Amino acid sequence: MKRIIQISLSVIVLIIIYLLFSTFVLKNDHDEFNVNQKGEIRFFAFNTIIDITINDHYSDALNEEVTSYILALEENYSRYVENSQVSKLNLEKHLKVTGEFKSILDYAKQYYDLSNHKFDVTMGPIIDLWKIGQDGENVPSQEKINDTLKYVGMDGLSFKDGEVVLKEGMSLDLGGILKGYAADGVVKILKERHVESGLINLGGNLFVVGMNNGSEWRVGVRNPFGSRDDYVGIISAYDQSIVTSGPYEKYFIQDHHRYHHIFDALTGYPVENEIESVTVLSNLSVDGDALTTTVFTMGIVNGLNLLNELEGIEGIIITKNREVFITDGLKSIYEHRDASFTVQ
Repeated sequence: MKRIIQISLSVIVLIIIYLLFSTFVLKNDHDEFNVNQKGEIRFFAFNTIIDITINDHYSDALNEEVTSYILALEENYSRYVENSQVSKLNLEKHLKVTGEFKSILDYAKQYYDLSNHKFDVTMGPIIDLWKIGQDGENVPSQEKINDTLKYVGMDGLSFKDGEVVLKEGMSLDLGGILKGYAADGVVKILKERHVESGLINLGGNLFVVGMNNGSEWRVGVRNPFGSRDDYVGIISAYDQSIVTSGPYEKYFIQDHHRYHHIFDALTGYPVENEIESVTVLSNLSVDGDALTTTVFTMGIVNGLNLLNELEGIEGIIITKNREVFITDGLKSIYEHRDASFTVQ
C-alpha cells in the first residue's frame, strides 16, 4: 500500500516509515559514517514542532548541527526574541547587516515587487495593531488602520554604509518567509552530509529530500474545511518543497465575521477573497513560503496566472466554494480523492 504524507497544520504528515533509532545502535566513533543509520530530529522552534526524519547517514552530530542552525535563525531573526537582530532593528531603526540577514531581506524585496507590494515584511505595525492569535486581538478602527499604514512598505527600508535602516515607526516581521529560508538551509546541511532521503517538516513547511524507498514521496493536500486527517488529493514529489497556507490556521470571530492572519498590506485588513488555501510546490522553500501568501493576496485568477508563469513553480488553490484550481504542470501528477470538491 502506498504511503501518504500530509503537512502538519497545512498539509498533514501521514507517512509511515521504518525508523531505526540510534538508541538501540551501539554508540561508537563510526556512527556518523554509517550510511544505513536512520533517525529523527524533533524539537520546538518558530512556535511550532520541528520534525525531521533522516533515512540514511543520520548521526548525533547531524542532529546537533541541524538543531543549532534552526535555533540560531530564530534567535537572530524572530521579532518575538528580545535580543534578536530583527528586534534590535525594530527598536533602534538601524543595524549592521550580516550577509545572511541581507539575503533574507533580498528575498522579501523580490516578492514585495512581484506581488505589487501586497507581500510585505514591514507589516509589523499592522500585526501589532490587530494582535491576531495573541491576547487582545481586536478589530481596530479605520482611523487607527489608516494611521498605522503610514509605517508599512518596504520602500521605507534601505541599506547604507553596511547597515539596514528603517524609517521611524516601522518594524519588520519575517514570519512569512523565515521558515522557508530555514528549510532550505536544512536541505543544504543534509546534502553536505550525504543524506539521500529524508522528510523535513517545519510546522507546515514540508521538504521531501530525495526518494522514499525508491519511490516518489506521496503528499496529501489537506482539506481546509476538515480535520487534520482529511485530504482533498495527493501529489507525488521528490527533492521539492511543499508549502500550504490558509486563513483557517489563525483567526478570531467577531460579529459573525472571521478575521485571519493573512493581511493585505495595501488595506491593512485581512485579505477578503474566495481562496481558502494555497499550496505551492517549488525547488526552494523560501519561494513556496512567500508565494503562498502572495498568491492568496492576489486572488484566484491573478494568483493562478502567476503560478503558471513562474518557472519551476506549481500550485493548488482551494476556494471557499470547494473548487480546486491546479497549475498546468501539476495536473498530470495530481490525484483527486474527495468528491465533495470540484477540480476546475
